[in-house]
Amino acid sequence: GSGTLVYTFARTGATTDALAVSYTVSGTATSGSDFAALSGTITIPAGQSSATLSVNPTDDSVVEPDETIILTITDTATYDVGAAGAATGTITNDDADPVTPVVTVAVAPTAVNEDGTGTLVYTFTRTGATTSALTVNYSVSGTATSGSDFSALSGSVTIPAGQSSATVSVNPIDDTTVEPNETIVLTVVDTTSYDVGTAAAATGTITNDDEVVVNPGTIAISPATT
Repeated sequence: GSGTLVYTFARTGATTDALAVSYTVSGTATSGSDFAALSGTITIPAGQSSATLSVNPTDDSVVEPDETIILTITDTATYDVGAAGAATGTITNDDADPVTPVVTVAVAPTAVNEDGTGTLVYTFTRTGATTSALTVNYSVSGTATSGSDFSALSGSVTIPAGQSSATVSVNPIDDTTVEPNETIVLTVVDTTSYDVGTAAAATGTITNDDEVVVNPGTIAISPATT
């Protein structure tokens, strides 16, 4: 919108009376969205040999090819159309290609006890613009079992508009089973909405806090026989 296309309609001959000139609008630009709709007529005032029509492009953030606006004089009984019966103006695109955000994931703390006193917090971070919300998909793997060692996860998290990160909290489910330490791995799943960064996966560990209990027993010794 910083420039204006100026179309000049010129006539030859007497200028005693005003002259209404009709024209059509064509080209690759879209009337009403790329520029304000035009009326299709322009009047050259009495005493003047020309009149101008200014077209201001409508600014947007859409990345698109350069677009044309063609005004073509329509022949009527009032005048003849000269050799230069059409003029083409071009709207040059000035919007940069959008930068695809890059998403990474990290976890802190990296380990918590099984008793549920700690929480594994996975942080999904994006680069680039934060104008719109971004939904990030992730997969869940590791040696811990969803639904028994921790509550099942949805597989997606939304980074809100205006924010560069969002978190997923995982709370271990306490039990009395003696078992090895177990891992929960969240891995960013690639989509067309973003690229996956180097830190594509984060591993949190559930540390077992159950101990083997040995109940004291009685050993009976029978008298020896000879």
